[in-house]
This record gives sequence, structure tokens and C-alpha cells, in this order.
Amino acid sequence: MNIAFLCPLNTMAYLPCSYNLINMLASAGHRVDVFTVASTNTVVRFQDNRISVFEMNRKFESCLRRWIPNFLAFLNWVLTSTKHSYDVCIGVDPPGLVSGYLFSKFKHVPFLVYESLELMLSYDKTRIWYPQYVWMEKRLILKAAFVITQDHIRAELMAADSRIPLSKILTFPNAPIGPPRLRRSNYLKEKFQLAETDFILLYAGSLGEWAWSSQLVEASRYWPTNHKLIMHVRGSFAQVRAFFNNSLPQNVLVSNADLPNDLLDDVIDSCDIGLVFYDHESPNIKYVGHASGKLCHFLRCGKPVISNMLPLISDQLIAFSSGFSVTAPNKIMNAANFIISNYPRFQKGALRHFETELLLEKHFSPINTFLETLVTRNAMPA
Repeated sequence: MNIAFLCPLNTMAYLPCSYNLINMLASAGHRVDVFTVASTNTVVRFQDNRISVFEMNRKFESCLRRWIPNFLAFLNWVLTSTKHSYDVCIGVDPPGLVSGYLFSKFKHVPFLVYESLELMLSYDKTRIWYPQYVWMEKRLILKAAFVITQDHIRAELMAADSRIPLSKILTFPNAPIGPPRLRRSNYLKEKFQLAETDFILLYAGSLGEWAWSSQLVEASRYWPTNHKLIMHVRGSFAQVRAFFNNSLPQNVLVSNADLPNDLLDDVIDSCDIGLVFYDHESPNIKYVGHASGKLCHFLRCGKPVISNMLPLISDQLIAFSSGFSVTAPNKIMNAANFIISNYPRFQKGALRHFETELLLEKHFSPINTFLETLVTRNAMPA
């Protein structure tokens, strides 16, 4: 099967969802041509020779305001970059869905698949650029053979809002490839010269009030001195200090997240508890669920998680004994102390949580079956 994979905003460069889906499609024997936009921050590399990457050398800083000329320029570039024929076109997020739909028409591709990374609901008023994207998605999603999102909660919300059958939506979490495993690392303790008795709570990802960055740092001021909050974030130490007005407590340490992917496991393996906090303002953030890369990665490495009260995440942390949800950051230390006192139990719960809910091989199998069924039926004589 030949697949065209369209990522106009280079989303696969920083989200495992698309990157891992592409790798698993190739591992299943499919040929995948990836069309994306060159990034100055992240270089995307694939090892499988069945994957070809075509990068458009153009900056899209203002794409949210200029989406029409941007996706038309991207579409024109894709059409002129390949002479191959394809069985399926996969478009990522609304710009990929629009360009994928038009690409399918011009290139006579039988099937269009939509991979939705952002949950865009018609009642979401938190971002001024949402209406134009929602308008595109709600019309063209009906043209897709099926849709891929990250978990069943997001699928149910999307199905109700877009008025498409729930059976048309398959799930593929924002998780690392491979089974859960335990592997102890001293990466962070060696990096910051911490004592063996120090306990590390790790915040990983971007800085922002939507991720409760300031609230978590403020809460850490009252933690015991041997409990360290490590902020593994993108940007320089100076940028991080500026975000917090040059006021960081002594037990807050900053680690740069601009690392090669093979070092990310070392970072996660060297913490004791992962922190997963998200704002409730936008449905996309409130219902983050299995779209949370940090949640998936912590659990895959057997790290118990402390989160705020979030749909799906909170219930599953309780069900699997893989962590706790708290009502406010000042409750984190109470939860951390209980986890520490029962650490082997919560560690096993984290591994079981990942194995049961997030193992990508389980989620990929229905996607691959659906694709092969579509293409096989299309190839059969009438």
C-alpha cells in the first residue's frame, strides 16, 4: 500500500502520535511518503527505507492568520513534489485535512484518512482562530474514510460534535512505541549533583499557565528540602527565569528539553514521580487524556503520576493505582508522601496502566486492518 502523509504544520516533529504512526505503517509493510514543513528546531529522522520525507522549505509563523495562502502553497508544493500514485492519503489536523482532500482529488487517491491531534469543538471559544479551523474540519471530516484521535473520550466528543458515527473514529495514543519497562537512571541526579536520598518530581514539556507552570513552582516553595522539582522545559535557563520573574525556589532545578530523543528516556527514568497538570479552559486541554505525551511516557517508564482533576486521567490513575489526582498544587506533597510509602505498588500500577491502555501495538492493529480492508475492497473487481 502506498500512503501519502500530509503534515503542513510539522506537527509530527514534536508529537509522537504522527511520528510513531508513520513508523508503524512502514513496519507493517506500507510505503509512506511524508510531506511536511521544515523546522528550525527539530530534525525528523526515520530509519525505515520505506519512509521518504519531503520537507517544504518555508516558514509558517503566521499560518493561523494566513491559513488559505499557506495551505494552498503547501498543496501546490506537494503536487509538484511527487509523481507517485497513492492508495491512501492521511492528513494531520485541519490544514492537513484540507490539503489532503484536495490532493486526493487531484491525484485520484481513493481514500482520505484524518488524524486529529487538536480536539476542535464548535463551542470552544478560547482561541480566536478556532472558528476557521472548525469550519474546515466539520465539513471535510465527512469525506474521510475514518478518523484517528487519541482516546475514546476525545472520540466520543468529536463524534457528537461532528455528527459522525463513533465507529468511524479509531484511537492511537500519544505514547512511545514499545512495551512498558523499568530502567533506573541517575541522569538527573548526576546532572544536578543531587544526593541519593533526594526525591525528584519531574515537570516535562512547555512552560505556560495552561500547564500550571507557575502554580507548581509556587507550591514547591513549601516542600521538604530533599524533594526537588525539576522543570525539564524547552528554552534556555535565562528564558525560564524570565518566565518566573527571576524568582525560583532553591529546590527548583531547570533542565533543557532540547535533547536528542534517545536521552528522553534517561530523563524520565531518573525521576521518581511525574507531574501532569493541565488547564480546564479549553476542551482540547481539559480532555487531554491520552493525548498527553508526558502522561504516556511517565507510565511507560513505570513512574507514578500526580495530576490535577482531569477527565479520563483521574479515573484511570485510581483504577490502576498508578498515581493520584489532587484538587490543588498545595496537595501534591500529601500525594507524593503516600506514593513514596507505597512505591512498589504504584510503580507496578503505572506499568499495568500503560500495558492496558496505551500500548500502541494494540491500537495500531485496528487501524492497519481498516486500511487494508479499504484498499482490498477497492481493488476487487465489481
